[in-house]
Amino acid sequence: METIFNLKEYIFSWRVLLILVAVVLLFANDIASYIKEKKAEMQLGDIKKNTEEMKQQLTIVLKEHAIATANWRTLDISSGVPKIADTAFLLFRSQGGVVTGYVQGEGVEERYPFDTSVNDNLPVPVKIKEEKIRYITTAPKDKAIPFQILVQGFRIKR
Repeated sequence: METIFNLKEYIFSWRVLLILVAVVLLFANDIASYIKEKKAEMQLGDIKKNTEEMKQQLTIVLKEHAIATANWRTLDISSGVPKIADTAFLLFRSQGGVVTGYVQGEGVEERYPFDTSVNDNLPVPVKIKEEKIRYITTAPKDKAIPFQILVQGFRIKR
């Protein structure tokens, strides 16, 4: 007696194998997505932890009640940066308005722009040779705005 439906041939047909491969690939993709999501959550947690630690380590190196816009001013940052550092991470904060300008390390050619609306939480990396920086403010023209420069961290030469 001949059977119309041969189970062995059906199981090993190319259609069924293709469906099984697709199911396995979808399952592997779901596992990979889950692993990537967990890694991203862990990295976000580490970033938040590091940000909180950095906020606790801020060192105020300048606190002015009036802004000088005419010429470059030199500022000693040795209270927040060791002598062996080659980069200082600076925050610029103001109350009552946006202050913009440029900063550079003493004896370094590169100038870095800053803006208190952006760089109050996002530090400006400034190359330094000594424990001094120079800065100039370009705006606003109103000089009665309180202004601060803070050292958030540093990088040591390697």
